[in-house]
Amino acid sequence: MKKIVIGIIIGVVALALVAGISYKVFDGGGSLGYSNTGIETVIDGATGTSTIATVFNATPYRNLVWSLATNASASQTIKFLCSSETTKPNFVSAQSYTNVWDYCQIVDLEDGTTYDGDTGIVLTGTDDYRLFEMDTNGVRWATALITSYTAGTSTVKVRGFDNL
Repeated sequence: MKKIVIGIIIGVVALALVAGISYKVFDGGGSLGYSNTGIETVIDGATGTSTIATVFNATPYRNLVWSLATNASASQTIKFLCSSETTKPNFVSAQSYTNVWDYCQIVDLEDGTTYDGDTGIVLTGTDDYRLFEMDTNGVRWATALITSYTAGTSTVKVRGFDNL
């Protein structure tokens, strides 16, 4: 009986290796050979239209969850940007044939409201604390940008998930 169980275990392991089946690492790491990056700060206490400080490599992730926290009666527009290009685009330069990126739709995790990428999140003198999801199938680079600013402070953070 012991030989049969050992044989089955060896067979399953061999099949997994031959078929290229990956597994989830449960010690806080990621899967598919990528480490878990944890949460990354993309905009850190910005008080004006921002330049791109951090561009997140979304390659190993199916979804990105973004957190937005504002303070001091924020009146501004925050947009989320992404690209599937091999090399990281310059998100603050105009879109072009050689600088390919776009504004991306996000979904509010509180109520499922979708926000068009070209519109972004428009805050009008009200502080907010929210979570959003971005479907990143095929996206390699993602970031956030304050495109219009009147008042307030904003922090945006992101974390990737691969659902494995």
